[in-house]
Amino acid sequence: MATANLACWTQDRRAVKLLASCAALPPVYAECTSRYGNATDRWAEYVGYRVEALAAIRLEVGDELLRAYHRHGAEAYAAFGHWCEQPSASDAVAGVLAAHTRH
Repeated sequence: MATANLACWTQDRRAVKLLASCAALPPVYAECTSRYGNATDRWAEYVGYRVEALAAIRLEVGDELLRAYHRHGAEAYAAFGHWCEQPSASDAVAGVLAAHTRH
């Protein structure tokens, strides 16, 4: 898979299909909790198998860009740095749903 040509991981053909599915039938938006010692973090995000698949695609693209950076050095860092600033799977779903409701 050639991720170097993607401006954003959400342009991956698999992600496009999953995001279209989420626009048609939104996944569950759930409150999440994480505990470590006495600390508790709480947040809300979209969850479910489609969101997990989107997260896997995002990580796959990032891993490929990181490997390219390690192979080619500083000249390949810009693409990896750009990926680091791209939305999470849950944020991508939220963006698609917001765009879908505007139309």
